[in-house]
Amino acid sequence: MQCVQRNWNDQTCRLQVLLALTLSHCQGSGISACKELYELKIPRGIVDGNILRVPKMGSQSIAKRCGDLLVKVVVKKHSYFRNEGQDIHTDRKITISQAVLGDVIEVNTLYGKKKVPVHPGTEHGAVHKIPGYGLEHPTSLNKTKGNHYVHFELEVPTVLSEKQKKLMKALSMCEEPISPTSISESEL
Repeated sequence: MQCVQRNWNDQTCRLQVLLALTLSHCQGSGISACKELYELKIPRGIVDGNILRVPKMGSQSIAKRCGDLLVKVVVKKHSYFRNEGQDIHTDRKITISQAVLGDVIEVNTLYGKKKVPVHPGTEHGAVHKIPGYGLEHPTSLNKTKGNHYVHFELEVPTVLSEKQKKLMKALSMCEEPISPTSISESEL
């Protein structure tokens, strides 16, 4: 089976399925292979590993009744979004000044761009939650959605201009030195 999905929010997927059908010109085997194009609606919020049932599209039994075709969903990995169940996760790089002073940044979501605060003192790995911006729960009657989590990654520059070097040196003169954590000899 092959599934071609145009974008992450697409609700239909075309599957090319090889079906085994009983035909009269099957040279005695009772089964002949043929291709049939079937459009399968993918419910919103479906996740990797879910099984979809297509009634009466499966193999025929001895009683000549068609069974159901079971399709295991494999969600193609996205370069920006990743999901854990109904929750969406993204990584967003921030500068040292944004982490220290705070800022408001734009983040891409499944539903468009969203402004997100970077609070003063944000550390590398901090997470900001955007409630209701995840995937829809496929079985939910009130169409509740998961959340979108933005993981901040502190980007430390490897090349500095002369002005940036002077500013960093001035900052280092104002900083309190960080003392190493004391470790007893038994912990080594």
